[in-house]
Amino acid sequence: MIRSILSALLFVLCVSVYAQRDLKAAQKGNVDAQYRLAQAYLKGQNIKQDSREAVHWFQQAAEKGHLDAQYYLGIAYFYGDGVTCDQTKALEWFEKAAEQGHVASITKTADCYFEGTGCTMDYQKAFHWYEIGAQKGNTTCQTRLGDCYYEGKGVAKNEDEARNWWKKAADGGNNDAKKKYEDALKRYNEMKKERDTAGEKYTSGKAAYNAKKYDVAIPLFQQAAQYGHSKAQLYLARCYEEGLGVQKDLAQAAYWYEKAAEQHEVLAQYHIADCYEKGIGVEKNVERAVYWYRQAADLGNVYAQYIYGNCCYNGHGVPQNHKEAFDWYEKAANQGHADSQYRLANFYAEGKIIKNTDKAYQWYAKAANQGHVDAIYQLGVFTYYGKGVKHNKKKARTILDLAASKGSKEAESFIEEKYNKKKKKKN
Repeated sequence: MIRSILSALLFVLCVSVYAQRDLKAAQKGNVDAQYRLAQAYLKGQNIKQDSREAVHWFQQAAEKGHLDAQYYLGIAYFYGDGVTCDQTKALEWFEKAAEQGHVASITKTADCYFEGTGCTMDYQKAFHWYEIGAQKGNTTCQTRLGDCYYEGKGVAKNEDEARNWWKKAADGGNNDAKKKYEDALKRYNEMKKERDTAGEKYTSGKAAYNAKKYDVAIPLFQQAAQYGHSKAQLYLARCYEEGLGVQKDLAQAAYWYEKAAEQHEVLAQYHIADCYEKGIGVEKNVERAVYWYRQAADLGNVYAQYIYGNCCYNGHGVPQNHKEAFDWYEKAANQGHADSQYRLANFYAEGKIIKNTDKAYQWYAKAANQGHVDAIYQLGVFTYYGKGVKHNKKKARTILDLAASKGSKEAESFIEEKYNKKKKKKN
């Protein structure tokens, strides 16, 4: 009994009036009091330092949605302070607070994904969180966002964006970013001189190429390409592919196509995709082919859009997805690509995504106007049956005759079945 009384008196002596007040409020469920009490235990302010008690009260407040408590609970789990170290659980609490805009938690969440701490390494998720933190003005996130752009982690490599974010962080007082920005700016100025030289070399090379003086063009393209001039790399690849002014070398062609493709030269992206698809100058690689077709498609190359649509339709190098195929055919069709117009018409005619006979007829007509034989045949069939257009057998026959004259066996069979056999029966 005496020992119990002495222990209680000692506790009272250790706890200040403020801590006692927070303790009572915390025990009644007051979230702010729970957080203050946790901080007091963590730092030993007005109360005996006790990491386990700190974790207990951070947990109580965190479960009620207190953002700072969620962050500090994550820190406790991360370092094993007052609780068994569990970095997976730490990330769970960081991400809970990050999703509600807590900047320190955003930074820790991004760091965890970037380093693979408490999770599988995921640069894209790391980039996502660094970008959010950077937009909120956090200089650490701005610096690391710059790092992502510079290294091409979680995002396409972009040194201009890297410099921009390092400068923002440096302007905000981040010394690490200041050093990175100064070094990057120095490199940029040095490379600018090289680019200016490369531009001159390319211009001279292009003039020689247009004049069919390929032996003059080649060394100029080579010098510009070595400096990183993307169009010089594209033309150099073309020269190697066709043996213009240089011995034909498909491996070199593929090499320079990919170099230019990496700098967003859309024609180079299309050509390197074709190289990987067919194994021209490189080992055949369907996944790389599809990757580059997609890159070119995103930049608006109509042929790449059509081919990538075929990949989606057939599940070639990507999971089969008819809706995505439809979308890519539509993009190419709107740019006047006849095969895509025909495929889009088939979608509408067969109702694979949505059935619309009128639109099917319209797209068949657009493709037919460009001489697409199968589209001409379908246009004749639609006209014969009155699908999407007024029924007219005479006009249908004219259209079908045109398709047959262009080699359509289907049109020949249709004419024989619907016109010649009926004519024979009448006779």
